[in-house]
Amino acid sequence: MRSSRAQGARVVVIDDRRLIREAIAGSLAGCGLDTQALAADAIDDLDTGEGVVLLSLGTASRGNHVAALAMRGWRVVVYGPWDETRVAAAVADGALGFVPGAGGVEDVAAQCRGLLRGRGGFTAEERARLAAHALRVRRAETHRVGGLAALTPREREVLSGLVDGRRAAEIAADSYVSVTTVRNQVQSILAKLDVHSQLEAVATARKHGWEWGSERSMAGFDVSAS
Repeated sequence: MRSSRAQGARVVVIDDRRLIREAIAGSLAGCGLDTQALAADAIDDLDTGEGVVLLSLGTASRGNHVAALAMRGWRVVVYGPWDETRVAAAVADGALGFVPGAGGVEDVAAQCRGLLRGRGGFTAEERARLAAHALRVRRAETHRVGGLAALTPREREVLSGLVDGRRAAEIAADSYVSVTTVRNQVQSILAKLDVHSQLEAVATARKHGWEWGSERSMAGFDVSAS
């Protein structure tokens, strides 16, 4: 059931952390703004609107929330600690601005008022730069997903061993091959994933659904994941 107050709000604060969203909404209300606090799972309660949504970066990164809100006409501003890659992704999806997590409430209120009047947020040059950054990151990620799919069965076993926290010597001993052979296989993995370290390779594998153990890793891997 939709909340009539949420539909009529001019500023909506969306954050999965209840205390934080309520604190921000309360502060903005104290500045004279009609403000509503919502959790991410209540975004569907918002119909088409012309107000401002303050969306936490953490919440934005866990779903397609920015694009969904922007498509409904909301002016989306993300907030939190500066993270260029996550801010760039939000801008590419339609976010108009960024508010530092440590920003004062008066500054946040002023930015909201400006956006409600059709002003403020990132400049066109800033949006273009951030959108280009997001595109580069997404292309690199697509390349890494393709690299995961291109690994040989043996390389998958080695990568699974790395994900499991095992050293090259341990993997070699279990496989009855030399450490040099395993290290060469690791280098091949790094090249296919276009990463520069084993830590990056492990992070890529985990991000795309690899589980612990060589047999389970491919069962959990989804080449379409992003």
